[in-house]
Amino acid sequence: MAGDNRCTKSEHLQRVGKVEECLMLGYTRSKILEEIGQKYGVGESQVENYMTAAYKRIREINDRNLEDTRAWLFRKYIEVFNRAVEAGNIQEQRGCLNSIAKISGAEQAPEERPAAIPDLADQDLRRDLKKDLNQEAIH
Repeated sequence: MAGDNRCTKSEHLQRVGKVEECLMLGYTRSKILEEIGQKYGVGESQVENYMTAAYKRIREINDRNLEDTRAWLFRKYIEVFNRAVEAGNIQEQRGCLNSIAKISGAEQAPEERPAAIPDLADQDLRRDLKKDLNQEAIH
């Protein structure tokens, strides 16, 4: 009897899409199992397979959107940083670096931060940071 419920790849994608809709509408697991099972005449294990595929697609879309957003933000902060370097605005440069660290996940927890280096001249800091960020933007 299971062979009667076989579906094409296109139908499978449509069913997974329907499960995605249910998930985004906040349906409970039991409600999805019931509705999708009845609608397509499949058992609980097949609906679970659709749910797994739906969760995977949702994660992939979210990950892709997040990476696109991070890349865009990174480019914008580099532009602002370079303008701040040209204007000699150290405070804005540091703000950009902090923001870049946050969006890249490189920001350290307060207890892990190294001690400040008080003897480093602002001119040296600007030169080194601009060089590092420009190399990072190229990669």
